[in-house]
Amino acid sequence: MAKRAPINARPFTALDKGLAASVMNPPFNSSPPTAAEESPVEATSRLPVHVELPPEPVRKTIPTSDEAFREPIAPKAATSKPSSRSNEPTQHEKLSREKRVLLTLSEEREIERCVDRIAEGFGGTPVKLSHVIRSCLAVVRNSESEILRRAKEVGGLTRPPNGDVMALAEFEHELAKVLSQAFRDAPPLR
Repeated sequence: MAKRAPINARPFTALDKGLAASVMNPPFNSSPPTAAEESPVEATSRLPVHVELPPEPVRKTIPTSDEAFREPIAPKAATSKPSSRSNEPTQHEKLSREKRVLLTLSEEREIERCVDRIAEGFGGTPVKLSHVIRSCLAVVRNSESEILRRAKEVGGLTRPPNGDVMALAEFEHELAKVLSQAFRDAPPLR
């Protein structure tokens, strides 16, 4: 059952007249209202607010493809020094970035057949092109210092426009030679 308000009590309104007027006609460059002039809503909006943030999650690095099957990941001790490889993904990161590469129809067929042969070599384990490419990224990261050393030895390469198919193929072949030599000379993946 509803209760009656006391006779001398101020009647309830969803919006205070002062609040509605201040929204419709905001006072610019005016002094703040005194305690007598401000509504209860305005008075509570000035109270200090304390928000407690959750602690930062512990970040662990993802092992390279061959490390994942050797031994379980042990959490590393927290240090104040930042990681030497800041571009390594962490376990809590989602695979959300997409990179595209254009292939000819024959290149697509050739790489798909290659991936199928790799899968057969692993005893029929399902292997997709994305697995092979991500594994290649681990090899590139592992060989980065050798790649940079060899790139300095070669000197500047001129990247041709995408429309010049022959020049682009020559450019990519020169890059592939540098990568191949760097992979051979890089330390083994751990």
